[in-house]
Amino acid sequence: MFKKYALILIIIIFATTLVAQQLTQNVVASGGYSNTKSESYLAYTFGETAIKTLKSRSNVLTEGFHQTHPKITYSGPNLIDAWPNPVTSKSNHKLCLTFYSSEINTYIATLYDISGRSIGFYKYENVQSVEIKEIDFKVFAKGMYFLKVQSENGKIRKPFKIEKL
Repeated sequence: MFKKYALILIIIIFATTLVAQQLTQNVVASGGYSNTKSESYLAYTFGETAIKTLKSRSNVLTEGFHQTHPKITYSGPNLIDAWPNPVTSKSNHKLCLTFYSSEINTYIATLYDISGRSIGFYKYENVQSVEIKEIDFKVFAKGMYFLKVQSENGKIRKPFKIEKL
């Protein structure tokens, strides 16, 4: 009888201390990108399979098949980023503006040449969460440009010095 209880106790101790696997944050996908700027982190993948998203305060788990309409939410400070800089033929002469917005905003981007002359005006309405907009630089000559991006209400302003090669 004692052997039976001792065996059960050993099995319980062994089972409670046994670690079968470790969970790591990995994604199997055909392509993607990630970028970290100050307090923000943006990551996306192409071909990631997911149909269900489970969230807790510190973890996000997606699993299953491809989500055709993912929803991206952003709750940090309002930020604007311009990339790639310099603009080259590798980027198809396109400059991307990434807006990180915790509220719906309208943004106005004005492009200036080196002499300060306005050569482009772009208005992006109803921008929310994380959105990427493009400016086509194919029509502009190689050189330095200045881009001023601001929210329509003027609360958010960000200048950029852009080079086209």
